[in-house]
This record gives sequence, C-alpha cells and structure tokens, in this order.
Amino acid sequence: MNSKIIYGSCILYVSLIGLGGCSRTITVTSEQQANIQVDLVAVTGPMKAFWESQSMTDYWRVNNPTRSEAIRGQYLYPLKFGNDNQPTKELAEKDMDTVWKKWKDAEYLFVLANLVPTDNKPFEDKIGNSDQRRKWIPFSYDCLKDGHIRINVTKAGIEIITALKNKRQCQCY
Repeated sequence: MNSKIIYGSCILYVSLIGLGGCSRTITVTSEQQANIQVDLVAVTGPMKAFWESQSMTDYWRVNNPTRSEAIRGQYLYPLKFGNDNQPTKELAEKDMDTVWKKWKDAEYLFVLANLVPTDNKPFEDKIGNSDQRRKWIPFSYDCLKDGHIRINVTKAGIEIITALKNKRQCQCY
C-alpha cells in the first residue's frame, strides 16, 4: 500500500476525531483458565521510572494506594479474565472511551498482570520488563508499525506481540 495513502488516511482520521495521531487498538488474550486481573496503565515519560520500579507484589495487594490512585485518576484500564469465558478483550481508540481521553499524552503503556504462580513459588519482584508480571511498550502511534498492540498473558508471564518501528525511541530496553 502506498505510504502517502496511509498517511493521508491518518490525517483524515485525526481531523475527524480530533486526536494527535492515528487510531490505536489494544488486544489482550489470556491463555489462563483461572480468574486473572490485567491492568493497562498509560503514563508520560516522567512517570515511567516509578512504574518500572513499582513492586508487583505490593501493587496487587488489596487497597494498594498506587493502584487505587490510578483507578481514581482514570489512567488505569482494568481487564478481568475467567468469569465471562472471553479469552480475548479489545480496547479501540476509535471507540473514544473515557480512558483514551486520559491517555492522549501518554508515552508508555504498562501491562500489569496478577499472575498466580504454577509451582507454589511466589514471583520475585524485579525492575521493569524483567518482572514477568509487568511489561511496558512505547505508546506513541509513531512507534507502532500498524497501530495495534497485541498482548498475550500466559502462566509464565506477559508477552508483548507488537511490531515496533526501528527507531531508538521505540525500543523496549
């Protein structure tokens, strides 16, 4: 497809919906049969280090202040898997959900999963993408090859299955 046509359709779409980029879609699939909570948290650059260092063990404790504040501030989008027998959930920017309005300036998307260890050994808290319960990805449409973020949650952890453009600012370190 001609890149001028793609670019032109992005401009047209932007002017129709009033956003600063083309439409993004997030698809999360859970391979786990048990109930699982997945939180999508979109943040700006200054907040990235905080979310990378947040203890996932503490985050998932009942009434954790960080999670509670993210819910109140509406920059967290919770997804529950298990009860509704829907292994795939999708969140599309074109639907203009309230969360997308809050996320308009976000630079990073954090995916946080409340995973249950399969071997009765608790997960170890680690920094950034080293923790299997947390992954982040650049959230700018300019970094996504097709505007689609694909996430797979397994027993072992979170997998980001998204094609990123080969730009320095678009890499997950």
